[in-house]
Amino acid sequence: MDSNNKTLAAMFWYFVNGRELNRTVVNKLLFFADAYSYVTTNEKLSLVNYIKKPFGPVPENINEVRSTLLEFGYISEKVYTNSNYIEYGYTVQSGDIEKVLQGFNSDKRSIIEKVKKNLANKNATTLSEISHRFEPWKSACWDSVLDFNKIDDSFTQWLIDNIGS
Repeated sequence: MDSNNKTLAAMFWYFVNGRELNRTVVNKLLFFADAYSYVTTNEKLSLVNYIKKPFGPVPENINEVRSTLLEFGYISEKVYTNSNYIEYGYTVQSGDIEKVLQGFNSDKRSIIEKVKKNLANKNATTLSEISHRFEPWKSACWDSVLDFNKIDDSFTQWLIDNIGS
């Protein structure tokens, strides 16, 4: 796994540490953390690309990251089914938070802590709807990479108001 995917894996692990989160919520927390980092530091935390999907932005290599975390026993996955869809929930299985976060300087650690504190309690529908309201998701074509340079003033303000300055 390359260093960008390792950073994404650490972020994923941090977000599900202490509570079960579904796949869509995790994807959105990753996106909002990278977007907030981009508007405050001009660089994404993970440096991975995000793809426009029907439920919002999805990290390009998330399947590889998730599979690796599952394979090495860092997270566990629960499958929930109902008549309309299948949902996946994730929790931490093992790992040391200090070791997981050792690659993050204090500014980066602060960003993921703020995102978790302020957004992890929102449901998947709410987070998806929020991600659909703003650039760069709005103008991107399906299955294309989102251009973070298109983050507009309204999204920047939403990030600052809802994650923290």
